[in-house]
Amino acid sequence: MFPGRIIAKQFSLGERRCSYLIMFGLAPYFKTNLTKNLESSEFFTLLFDETLNNSNQKKQLDVHVRYWKPYDNKVVTIYFGSAFLGHSTAKYILTEFYDIIGSLSLSKLLQIFMDGPSVNWSFYKTLQEDVQKQFSSKFANVGSCGLYIVNNSFRKGASSTEWNISSVLISLYWLPKDSPAGREDFLKTSITKKIACKILQLQVG
Repeated sequence: MFPGRIIAKQFSLGERRCSYLIMFGLAPYFKTNLTKNLESSEFFTLLFDETLNNSNQKKQLDVHVRYWKPYDNKVVTIYFGSAFLGHSTAKYILTEFYDIIGSLSLSKLLQIFMDGPSVNWSFYKTLQEDVQKQFSSKFANVGSCGLYIVNNSFRKGASSTEWNISSVLISLYWLPKDSPAGREDFLKTSITKKIACKILQLQVG
């Protein structure tokens, strides 16, 4: 990585020290930058999920944030924080949730993505009430798992146009795929110099 750098060649880092530097050195830097981006963002969505952590045999609550990143001109989803749970009651989840998001203003919260256990609905209801009390607003309710609702809505809208968007996008991927001639023709015709990514069709029931 650092050719000709004597200090870099002599540098060594053990597992524990590396973990320490990442947790207390790099993580706060990235967290601060992410928080600044969210403060300047118009809206954001929070996603959370609880899964068993096999290492410590506790439930791990992970929170991700999704927002529009103007510098990259796209929607991004980024890990925000975690907490470990024993009894994952709605009240306890909400306490840990608030601890994870810290000073993040929920006035910009657009929607909560979660899985479907009944305890999460209790969490959802309490959070909605808190947001309404503090900011006199509500975040959107698109069901227990927004992925299914939004995906099916988009799929229904795309099919109702009769534009056959799915076939067009798939063809844009396969035309230059493993075909030098097709690739050359595509790049000559298109105003962009980027090749289309593979499209995954989601059939959600």
